[in-house]
Amino acid sequence: MAAGAYLLGSVPNVRFYANLFNLVVARDWHYRDAGVLDHTYFRFFTFRSLQRALTDAGFSVCRLEGLNQGGRGGWSARTIADRSFRRLLLMASLGGARDIKYLQIGFLAKMAD
Repeated sequence: MAAGAYLLGSVPNVRFYANLFNLVVARDWHYRDAGVLDHTYFRFFTFRSLQRALTDAGFSVCRLEGLNQGGRGGWSARTIADRSFRRLLLMASLGGARDIKYLQIGFLAKMAD
């Protein structure tokens, strides 16, 4: 990329609460045909690791933003457990885990001059 060029994109947020629920509570990790755990992905990102990867690649990060605030609808036992798990994480982290609400991370970065 030319110096000063911008890169705009989005990546799945591996810290999405449903993934954490499956890992921590269900103690399992299933790759899927689509979504955050799509079996074709080579790398997984959190807000922090994406910012580091972009910076290490010579970009200046202009913006990182959570996209597609997730949440299951309905009243099944799994849905209630998911919501409860998300609330527990948010309370326990004193707001430091706000990024778990987002399915994807949007970003805008500029190639260093």
